Parts: sequence; structure tokens; C-alpha cells
Amino acid sequence: MQAKAFVGKTKIKSVLKKNNIRFEENPVLPKLKGDTKKYRRPDFFLPDKEIYIEYWSGWYRIPQSLQKRDREQYEFKMDLYTNNKIDCIYLYPDDLPPVEEIIVDLIHEIERERKNIKPH
Repeated sequence: MQAKAFVGKTKIKSVLKKNNIRFEENPVLPKLKGDTKKYRRPDFFLPDKEIYIEYWSGWYRIPQSLQKRDREQYEFKMDLYTNNKIDCIYLYPDDLPPVEEIIVDLIHEIERERKNIKPH
């Protein structure tokens, strides 16, 4: 699985560089409300956009018992980010062929949503 994760993350890095999107790899995200861990290390952070990227390399992991465990961890992390109002793009192994279009489109979507949300 480490090889698949490496290939996926390398592809994502390539897309970010090609599109001149500044990023940090594996930044430390301090303890979040409702979390069981002291900190998280998302795969990427886009500081100019304030958006994180997580690549779920183990989504189709074999054996099934590990796949089930990984998916539960991914789903917990997704809920955690949502509950802490953290914008994150979640990428799966199937996303790799069109990953450039997916990343760029989702960044624009998050930015549009932010403009439509006005503080009370």
C-alpha cells in the first residue's frame, strides 16, 4: 500500500506544482474538537487557499478487514474536519487519472462557497 500512496501523492504534488499552487506536505494540524489524537497530519495543505487535501490510498485495501478499518478511519476524519469547519479535498485512488481537473474544480467550488457565506 505504501507504493500506491507514494504514486498517488506524487501525482497530486505534480498537479499542484503544474498549477502553481503553493503547498505544504504533511503539515501538523493541532488537536481538533472531538478528536482522540493530539494532532493530525493531512497529506497536503494549500496555505494560500486554506484548504487541505487528503488522499485515501487505502480505500480499496486488501484484505477486506484492513479496508473496513481504513474506511472507518477515513470517515471519522471526514466528520472531524467537517465538524471543525476545515475545508478539505478528499481524493481516492479512482480520482488519479483526472486528478488535475478534480483538484482545480474543487478549489474553485470551495472558494465560491466561502464567498456565499456571510458572517452573521
